[in-house]
Amino acid sequence: MSVPWTNAAECPDSRRRMAAHTTLQIPAQAARPHPATPGHQPIQTAMKRLLPIFAGLALIVASLTWYANRGDQSPGPDPATVGDTGPVANPGGKESAELVAEPTVEDITGGASTATADSDRTALEERDLAISGETFTLAGSVDLSDACGADEGLEVLALKEVSSYAKFIRRSSFGLSASPDRQVLARAAVEPDGSFSLEMPVDSAGAHLLVIGDQLYMDSTWDGEFVDQELPSPPLLVPTVGACIYGQLIPPTNSAVDLAGIKLSLRPDLSTFSTTSGALIPMISRSTESDEEGQFVFRGVPTGLEYTLGARPDDLAGSQTTFDDLTPCEARHLELSLSIGASLSGRVLAEGGQAIAGAKVQARLPGEWFGVGGERVRKATSAADGSFSLPAVMPGKIQVHAEADGYLEASGKTILVADADTVNDLELILETGGKIAGQVLWADGTPAPTAEVEVSFDPAHLAGLGAFNALKGASGEAQCQADGSFTVSGLGKGPFVVVATAEEQTSDEVEDPAQWTARMEGIKPNGEDLVLKLERPRMLVGRVVDGIAEPVLEFSLSASRRVEGPLGVSGQPPVQGEFSADDGSFALSGLTSGIWDLTANAKGYGASKVSALSFPQEEGAEPLLIVLQAEAVVEGTVFGPNGEPAAGAMVAVDTGEPAWKSRAQGGAQPPQTTSAEDGSYRLEGLAPGSLTLYAHGKEYARGPSVIIDASAGGVSRNVNLTVLEGGTLTGVIYGNDGKPAQGRMITVTNMGTFATSVTQSDRSGEFRIEHLDPGKLQVVAIDRDMDMAEMTGDGDGEANMGGLLSSMKMTMVEITDGDETHVVLGAPPEDPVRVSGRVTHAGEPYSGANVTFYSGGGKLMERMRLCSVDKEGHFETVLDGPGFYMVAIQKIHGGPGQQTSVEFRRDIPKQEEGHLDFAIPEGRISGRIFGADGKPAGGARVTLTVDGPMKSGLMMGGQYSENAADSEGRYDIPGLRPGTYALSVGGMPMGGMFGGEAQYSRVTRGSLRVDENQWLADVDFRLENPGSIEVTVLDDSRRPAAGAALFVRNQDGKLLERFSMAQTDGQGRFTYGGIAPGQYTVSARSVTEASADSPTLSVRAGESTPASLSLESGTMLLISLQDRDGNPVDASISVIDSNGRDVNGMLGLTQIMDIYGEGGLGLATHKVGPLAPGSYRVLAEDDEGHKANKPVRLAGQTERKLKLRLK
Repeated sequence: MSVPWTNAAECPDSRRRMAAHTTLQIPAQAARPHPATPGHQPIQTAMKRLLPIFAGLALIVASLTWYANRGDQSPGPDPATVGDTGPVANPGGKESAELVAEPTVEDITGGASTATADSDRTALEERDLAISGETFTLAGSVDLSDACGADEGLEVLALKEVSSYAKFIRRSSFGLSASPDRQVLARAAVEPDGSFSLEMPVDSAGAHLLVIGDQLYMDSTWDGEFVDQELPSPPLLVPTVGACIYGQLIPPTNSAVDLAGIKLSLRPDLSTFSTTSGALIPMISRSTESDEEGQFVFRGVPTGLEYTLGARPDDLAGSQTTFDDLTPCEARHLELSLSIGASLSGRVLAEGGQAIAGAKVQARLPGEWFGVGGERVRKATSAADGSFSLPAVMPGKIQVHAEADGYLEASGKTILVADADTVNDLELILETGGKIAGQVLWADGTPAPTAEVEVSFDPAHLAGLGAFNALKGASGEAQCQADGSFTVSGLGKGPFVVVATAEEQTSDEVEDPAQWTARMEGIKPNGEDLVLKLERPRMLVGRVVDGIAEPVLEFSLSASRRVEGPLGVSGQPPVQGEFSADDGSFALSGLTSGIWDLTANAKGYGASKVSALSFPQEEGAEPLLIVLQAEAVVEGTVFGPNGEPAAGAMVAVDTGEPAWKSRAQGGAQPPQTTSAEDGSYRLEGLAPGSLTLYAHGKEYARGPSVIIDASAGGVSRNVNLTVLEGGTLTGVIYGNDGKPAQGRMITVTNMGTFATSVTQSDRSGEFRIEHLDPGKLQVVAIDRDMDMAEMTGDGDGEANMGGLLSSMKMTMVEITDGDETHVVLGAPPEDPVRVSGRVTHAGEPYSGANVTFYSGGGKLMERMRLCSVDKEGHFETVLDGPGFYMVAIQKIHGGPGQQTSVEFRRDIPKQEEGHLDFAIPEGRISGRIFGADGKPAGGARVTLTVDGPMKSGLMMGGQYSENAADSEGRYDIPGLRPGTYALSVGGMPMGGMFGGEAQYSRVTRGSLRVDENQWLADVDFRLENPGSIEVTVLDDSRRPAAGAALFVRNQDGKLLERFSMAQTDGQGRFTYGGIAPGQYTVSARSVTEASADSPTLSVRAGESTPASLSLESGTMLLISLQDRDGNPVDASISVIDSNGRDVNGMLGLTQIMDIYGEGGLGLATHKVGPLAPGSYRVLAEDDEGHKANKPVRLAGQTERKLKLRLK
C-alpha cells in the first residue's frame, strides 16, 4: 500500500541516521529572522542611459513590488512563477532555482488552516485519485542506482497533465488536490528492484509520471503518449536525490502547551533566480502541522538551497532558523524552541492626529530584499480610538505596519524586542497620499452610478527606478456616486491603471448581465479629473483555417493589447479562449478598444500571429481569417562541450526578443523541448519558415545558433546543436567601510541576450557563478538591507535613492567559454577624494536628483560613483581619486530610461575633500502629442538630444532627456542649456531594445533653438500610423551579422535614434517599427564594421519595407584636440560625411557598453565610429570661438588618428 507523500512523524530510517548528523536547538531569543521573498514573472528592464546600472536591479524590483502588494500573507510569503528560468548562481557554485507560485493558506481558505493531519491524508489522497471505470496496466521502472537505501515511501504518481515536482507539491500541500480538476490518475509503490505497475484509466491520452519519496523526487514529469494503450518503450524514471527534514517543537519552560496542529513552513531563500532557461532545482515553499508530540517532517527536500524553517503557533511567539548545507540523502533533525514573545500596542493616526478605526496593523519580520515582503507574524485591526494590540510577537527585529482605506500605508516602525517585552504607545501615522478622481459615463453620456472603479499600479511600468513607486499606495477602489463621480485616495506616485465596470442597464431581470468596462492606463495621481466612458462588451469574430482553406476544428486564441509602456509589455493580462467548431469559427470576448496582437494555436499546426489588429472591427468588416500552416518538426541531437550527447538540454527558438518578454506578455509560449538521455530531441509545433534554434541547460551555457528553413508539414532531421561549458565568474564585494560585504545581491546580466542571474555574497564577501554564456556581462552589487519603501518618499516628495546608489558597485566583464574571470567590486580607493556640494534649479534645491561621477580614465563602471540630492539640495560622495570627471545630474521620471540628464565636466584636484556646486539650466520645451486619430498619444516616447556638434568629454553631448507623454499627450522637458536640440517622439518602446513593434510612429524635429532661460511651449506633434523597415544585415563574408546596431534617418537627414538600441538578431534581421510614412535611409554598425547608407526607402503606413545592408571593415577615428600651444583642449566636434550628415555621437548599445566597460570619456582623445570607407570632414570649435577644419579619407583601416589644432 502507498504511504502519504506529504507528512509523517519522522523520516524513515532517520533514527539510524541521527548519529551522523548534528541536532540544532534554536532558542527563540536567538532565532535569526530570514524570511523568503517571492519572485514574479520577471519583467527584465534596461535603460538607454542608466541601462548598465539598473538592468538587473529593475528585474528584482518588479518581483518585489508584485509581492509587496499581494495583501495579507499567512503563514508567510511564497514564491511566484518566474517561468522557465535557468542557471542561477549561489556562493560556491550552487544550482539553479525554479520559483513557483504558491497560494497562501488564507488565499485558499479565508483563514482556516489547510494543513492536514496524518489521519486525514489518506482520505485526501483517495479524493485526489481521478480514476473511474476501466483501467489498463502501465509497467515501468525507477532507476535506484543513486537511492539512499530502502525508501518505504517511494512511489510513482500518474498525473493528468505535464507538471513539475514544485507545482505538484504546491497543490497537494495546500489541499488543491481535492478540487474538481483532480490531478492524480493513478499511484503505485515502487518495489525494491525499482519496478512499478500503475492502473491507468482507459481514456488516458498519455502518461505524465512523477517519482516522490522520502529523499528521492523528480524535477518534472516523465511524459509519453499512448498508442493503443501502449508506449513506445517502458518508462524508465530517473529521480533526483534530495534530503529529509524532521524535528521537534520545544515549548516554553514550565508551560503546558498543546503542541498539536502548530503551523510550520519550510521556505527557500529566494535571493537567487534567473531569467535564463534550463533544468532547475525546484524552489518550493511548503507548510505542514506538528503532531501531538510537536514532531514534524518534510520529505523530498531539494538540496543546494538555503532554507528557513519556521513555526507559527497561535498563542505563542514563533521561532525559526536558517540553514544552507543540506546534502543528498541527509535526514536532518532540527528543534525549534517556542517562547511567550513580546506584546506591542499603540494607535493609528492620520496626519492631523485623528484616530483611524479599522486600520489593518501587522507585525512583520524585516524583508529579506530591501525591506520588502517580510513575513507577517501577527495582525490586528485598530479600534474606534485607533488603538491596537499585538500579542505574542516573535523576539528579534520587527517592523510594525498599518494601512487603511483612503490612506497611504505607513512605511512602518522598526523595533527590536526580546521575549516577554512590553512595548506601548507606538504611533503609526498614515498620510493621505495621492488621489485620482473623475466620472464614469455610459456610452450615451449619462452618469453610471452603479459603476465600480479599481485603481492599480500599471504593471507596464514595473521596471527601472519607477518600479519602486509600486511599493506604497499601489491600489485603491471606489463606488461611483449618483452623478457617476468617484475619488480614489491613498495612492502613491503611480502611474496607475484605472478600470471602471458596471452591469448592463436593462429593464428586465437578467440572470447574468453583461459587464461594461472602461480602462485608462499610465494615469498619474493628482491630475485632472478623468472621464471614463463605458464600452459594451463586443466580440472579435472570425475563422481559423488551414493551408488549403479547410476549417481547423479545435484551436486556441491569445490576444495581447499593445501599450506604450517602457518595455512594450502590456499591463493587461492576455485575453484567451479555446474553441471547437465545425466551420472553424470563433467569437472572442473580453477585448477592449485598442491595438492587439492575436496568436492562434492548434495541435498539429504552427502558431500564426496577427499583428497590430485594431479593435473593435469596423462596421461591415469581414470576419477575421486566420490561416494555420501544418506544423514544422525539427529533430536532431544536442552535443556537449566535448562532443558527447547532452541530456537535459533545453532546445528553443530564438525569436529575437528576450525570453522574459514572451513570459511577461503571457499567453501561448514558443515551443521548446528537452533533450533525452542520448541527447536526441524532437521539437514540434513550429511555424514554417526560417528558424533560429539553440540549446542550453543547467550544466551548460548557450551554444551556437543554427538557422534552418522549416517547411509546413515537414520534418527537418539531423539538426544537431551544441552546448558550451560556459564561463565562470568569481568575485569579492567590499562595502563602503572597506570590509568584505556579506549578503550583497549580485546581478549579472548578459548584455547580448539580457539573461540575468542573481546571487548573493557569502560571509567572506565572495560569490561564484558557473556556466555563464560567453559575452559582455554587467555585474552589479547592491546592499539588500536598504529599505525601498523609505526610498519612495512621501506622497508628493522626491524619492531618496542616495543610500541605494551609494551602495551600488559595478563593473563590466568579458566572459570566455571555459575560462574563469575574477572581479573585485568596491575595493577601497588608494587616493580617495570626498566631494560634496549643492545642486539647484532656479535657485531652489534640485531634490531627488541623482549625481553620477564618471572618471575620465579607466573603466567607467568600476570607478563610477553615485549619490542623490537631498531635500536641501546637498550631495556627498567619495571618488577614487583626483582627475577629470564627467558629472551627470539626472531626474528619473519613472520608467526605465525615463530621465532628464544634464552633463558637466569637472577637474578634481588632489586633496582629501572638495566642494562642487551645480546650477541646472532653466531652458524648457513642452507640448502635446496626438495620434493619427487626433486623440492624445498617452505613453508615447519623447526623446531630446543635442542637434549638432558633440562636446568632447561628454557621453550624450551635455543634454539628454527620455520621457513619455502623459494620458493627455502632454510632455515637458526642463533643465535645458542654451543650444540647438532635436526632439523625437513616438516609436518603439526602449528604442527597439526588446523588439521592434510600436503603436505610434517616430517623428524627429530638429533645429529647435533654446536661448538662456527660454521656454519653447506648444511644440506639438501629430503622429501618423506607422509602417516598418525589415532590415537584413550581412557581414563582409556575406554571413548574417548578429548584434549590429541600426540607425535610421528621415528625408531631412535627422536620426530617429541617435543612441540606437535596435540590434539585429542571430539571422542578421530586425524589424524596425514605428516608422512614419515617408523617405528614409538606414545604416548599420558592429563593433569593428560599418555599412554605407542604404538607398532611399519609401515607407507606407501598415506596410513593411525591406532593406539589405552589407558591413565592411570600419575605421575608428581618434581625434585629438589642441590649442595653439599644443595643449589638450575641449571643443564641440562634428564629423560630416559625403552626404553632409553628421556621424559623430551615433552610439549603439554595444558601443555604450564598451564605453562603460573600457572607458573613453577623456578630453585627450575623442572616438568616432566605426565609420564606413569614404570621405569625411572633421570640424571643431571651442567655447572661445577657436576652430579647426580638416578632411580625412578612410579606407577600412582599423584606426585613424587625427590631430586638430584650434586657432
